[in-house]
Amino acid sequence: MEKMNPFPVGKGKRRKAALSQKAGLFLSRGVLVLFLASLLYWTLFFHHRLPAVTDALMHVYPDKMADIREWRAGFVPLWNTDWGCGMPQAAVWQSMCFYPLAWIWGILGNPDTLVAFCLGHSLLAFLGCLLWLRSLGANLLACRLGGLCFSGSAFAVECWAYPHHTSAFTWIPWIFWASHRLLAKPVLGRWLPLTLFLGLQVLAGYPIFVLYTWVLLVSWWVSRNPSGKSILSLAGAFFASLLLTSLQWLPFLDLLTDAHRGGWWTDFPYFMKPVEYLTLLEPDILGSPASNLYRGTPANFAFNLYIGIVPLGVLLAGSLRLWKRKKDFRIWPLSAFFLLLWMGGARPF
Repeated sequence: MEKMNPFPVGKGKRRKAALSQKAGLFLSRGVLVLFLASLLYWTLFFHHRLPAVTDALMHVYPDKMADIREWRAGFVPLWNTDWGCGMPQAAVWQSMCFYPLAWIWGILGNPDTLVAFCLGHSLLAFLGCLLWLRSLGANLLACRLGGLCFSGSAFAVECWAYPHHTSAFTWIPWIFWASHRLLAKPVLGRWLPLTLFLGLQVLAGYPIFVLYTWVLLVSWWVSRNPSGKSILSLAGAFFASLLLTSLQWLPFLDLLTDAHRGGWWTDFPYFMKPVEYLTLLEPDILGSPASNLYRGTPANFAFNLYIGIVPLGVLLAGSLRLWKRKKDFRIWPLSAFFLLLWMGGARPF
């Protein structure tokens, strides 16, 4: 007599799918626990400490203490008397004078608040990236891994010493998540969050991140063939956010008109030299980035392009696959290549 299979094919497939789902859920929870545990570890590690970065010790923390002193005295911090003969404070965008989350720092006013501020933004960046990827239809494990890669990347961790970088960086996925929802249904309840997130990024203190975010956001919207109502909603969100944050960027523009007198603004290399593409092969191929002998951008070695040749290959392969399979998402590989080339700059030397 033929022995019957106790697990029919259909039932076996269902069981395998159930096991796969449980494994995915277990890994997804593991990623979340790992991320939260890492934040707790760094919170304890940095207790009564500051990141060992020159700018954090000599510029970021003292500047914030000047803000706190003025706010507590009942004044808007328009002028910083701690630098030479004094210099504008509110007009310097990275001072974050009007950034609401920086006011919490002002209320607490202790050395641990710098680390708590940056780690808190890492958590916000993780949640924003998770929501953004979820809105695109990714499964929970992919969303949490994406959030971990975004908020726990080497770049994001390096930004802990620069709270204005961390703050502006944090709101990028929130902006795209809110934009995705508004594009699907342009109503007031979805317009307000986008306006809020755009405004928070403007107040965060780093205009370069704002510039790239807005350029990519508009490019992405154009690629989605939005309706006339959606276009008006996005334009309205841009305008409203600029109006709400005018106390920050209008004084900055006024300061910018005088910045050429010291020569700093015109000489500062926001874009690198093409020779720095060589650092894709090896980070110190042009010399030590922290030394005066570095043959790349001399004024700021943080613009080093290095990500490693293997990760670059993975990025390119993933971009090509995305290009072939997902027509709606072709904007992302194009944006990645554009930024990679743009960072090389136009200087031939």
